[in-house]
Formats: sequence, structure tokens, C-alpha cells
Amino acid sequence: MPVIQYYAPMLSAIQIYTIKCPTTLSSCKNLSRAHKVDGNESDKLSRTFNNNLSNLNIESMEYYPKNHLGYLYYQYSEVAAVKWRYPLVDKVIDLSKNHPGIMTLKSIDLAPASWMAIAWCPIYYTPMKEIKKNVSTHFLTYHTISSIYQENLNNEAGEDIPRKDDKISLLPFGLASYKMQSDIWINNAEAHRKFDNLQGAVDSWLKQLNFNHYDFNIFRSKFNMDHIYLF
Repeated sequence: MPVIQYYAPMLSAIQIYTIKCPTTLSSCKNLSRAHKVDGNESDKLSRTFNNNLSNLNIESMEYYPKNHLGYLYYQYSEVAAVKWRYPLVDKVIDLSKNHPGIMTLKSIDLAPASWMAIAWCPIYYTPMKEIKKNVSTHFLTYHTISSIYQENLNNEAGEDIPRKDDKISLLPFGLASYKMQSDIWINNAEAHRKFDNLQGAVDSWLKQLNFNHYDFNIFRSKFNMDHIYLF
């Protein structure tokens, strides 16, 4: 009998870069001043973004000079243990109290470097009596939140963007796991390859943006970090 595992999504990390720096967003910083990125990483990221922008024609493009990567409006990395974290929507609302742009900025206003990571934490399983081993796997999914980059991500995947009630689904560009048992979650070579690619994309993305993602570091640790991450 199959076992169904239920998850609760929580905000793990977010970086918001804007194409231009609105005068109302006083916390904006030019990316070049907000981060210390070495020349090779900066050039690589810039080439990636410029390639995604090269075939697009949008009104706000004039505010996105190709010699910088955007303006850093806000960044956040959750460090609390899972049991003390807010649900996803509640956390976003709480953060927006001091940074209203989180709720008011539109995806077309965001530079391609904008992204968020969602932590998927297991709640319970059904039926419980069928559990033969520990399957308390946690996941991180990484999503771009700029319409510029998301369109390219969906085009590369060869899929239409699912829409419902004026909402869109954000395909993940990266994935990480904590205490995942491959024999349960991955059952063929193609799935292994895709998982490795998604995890490698996260590592590369974080290095290029020089972002220290707390949850990702926990997930990649070779030691059992339950005492820090869960409690």
C-alpha cells in the first residue's frame, strides 16, 4: 500500500533585485555595491542574464543597463529551527511590514537575479501503520520570481506556464534535500541525473550571487544536524 506524505511550505530564503531603483524603495542598493563578487563570477552571471534578456522587448528594459545586475532591494535567509518558523504566507506578510515592496513590486519590475527558496517540511503520513523506515525527508525548491527569467525557464522546459485565477506556477530551477533515502524517492537513472543537475544548479547559483543560504548549508552538511535544524 502506498504511503502519502504531507508537507508544509515555509520561506527559506529570498533575494529581490529590481530593474530600476524606485525612489520609494530606499533600501535599494546597486548589486555591485551590495556584494563582493569576484570578476569571473560577476561576468558569468552577467552573461547568463544578458542572454535571457537579449531577445526580449519590454518597456522597463531601458531601466536595466547591461553593465550591472540590478538593485538589491531585500534579502533574507531563515535561521530559526523548523518548529519555530512561520507558515509561508504569514512569513511573507510579516516581512512586508518593514519592506512593503515585497507585496507591491510586480514580477516585471524584478531583475532576473530575483529568487526565493521554499522549505518543504513533512507534517504527517497516511497510513501511519505502513511506515517501515524513517521517511522524514525535507526539501528545498528554488524559484526565480522575475517574469523575465521565468519565461525563459518555462520555454527551455518546453512547457506552457500553468495559469489559474490570474496566478502562475513557478517551475523550480534547483532542488536540495535533507535525509533523503534514494531508494524511496528516486527509482531510475534518469531521476538521479535530474536530481543531481537540480542540486548542482543551486550550488552554482548561490556561489555566483555570493549568498550564504543557511538551510542549504545544513542540507549539504555531512553530519546529522537535527539538533540545529529541527529543534
